[in-house]
Order: sequence, then structure tokens, then C-alpha cells
Amino acid sequence: MMKNKIFIIFTFLFIYFESFSQDTLLLLNGRVLNGKIFAMDDETIYFNTFRKKKIDVIDKDEIFSVKRKNGFNLIYYKQDTAIGDDFTVEQMKKYILGEQQAMKFYKSPLSTTGGIVSGIAGIVFLDFWGLPVPALYTIIVSSKNPKIKKKYLINTDLINNQYFVNGYHSYAKHKKTKNAIKGGIIGLAASVGVMMIFH
Repeated sequence: MMKNKIFIIFTFLFIYFESFSQDTLLLLNGRVLNGKIFAMDDETIYFNTFRKKKIDVIDKDEIFSVKRKNGFNLIYYKQDTAIGDDFTVEQMKKYILGEQQAMKFYKSPLSTTGGIVSGIAGIVFLDFWGLPVPALYTIIVSSKNPKIKKKYLINTDLINNQYFVNGYHSYAKHKKTKNAIKGGIIGLAASVGVMMIFH
């Protein structure tokens, strides 16, 4: 009787911890996906993030590494200058870390505000000829590298690592551009809406 109880308890614990174990994909864009690998072939991984009912098909070219739930690690990224993958594995690690730091800490509210202002100003001062103004603002904003704040870095020495800095700037500029575009659309829509009401 006691053996049966012990068996039931261990079975329950196994099922419980198994349900929480997961595979982890680290993508080259810095994103981390947690879930379950259902299958893989030479070019793709079929992955479910638990939050979705559908299975995502992810190209292995987008993946830096995979950590299986059993603890096994596999790095997919390989340096290949013929296809533009110029970084070594260690250099790419730093680049991805830069992306992740920007993803976590970089905020760009002024880009959104500037986009809204450019959208409104373009229409107010130039009428419909001002439609390209937000696009011009976005180009200007995206051309500038944002400042990296040391206080947010897990290691302040990283600011001297060019691969980390490049990764940080890459994601931060992407975020600035996205916010500027969003703000520009809001500004244009608001201005056109007001003009249609009062004309």
C-alpha cells in the first residue's frame, strides 16, 4: 500500500514538473521564445509558445541557439561571410545582448510625440502638400544613434564593446522609427479629420 502511494506521488510530481519544463529559442533579433518544439527538419523548427494554439514555423536562419527542456544546448548560428553572417559566435552573442538591453530599457516617447507634431504641422502649414513631412521626420530620427545609458547596463564595460553597441543601436533605431511612424500617422489622421469637419 505504501509503495503504491509513493509511486502515485512520484508520478504526480513528474507530470507537474514536466508540464512546466519548456524549450527555449534565442532568435537573432534578440527575442526569446519559450514553449515546445514539436518537430524540426533541415531548415525549420515547428514551435508552440503555449500562448498560441497554432504551431509557428521558424526558419533556422533566424535562430541563434536552442535550449531543450532536458538542458541540451545547441547553437545554430555559424559565421558565414558568403551570406552576410560576418560575426563570430561570440561577437553575435554580444550583438544579441545589445538588442535585448535596448528591448528592455530603451524608451522613445519623444519620437512618437515628434511624429504627431510633424503630422499636424505638415497639414496645417502645407495643406495636403504636407503629407510627406512625417516621412521626412522619420528618416531624420532613424538616422541618429540613441545614447546608451550606463545605469541600465548589466556590465558597464559592455559600452566599449562595438558588437554590443551595434546591437543596441540596431534595436533602438528600429523602435525610434516605429514610434515616429506611429506618431506621424496619428498626427496626419487627426489633422485630416479636423479639416474634413470644418471644411
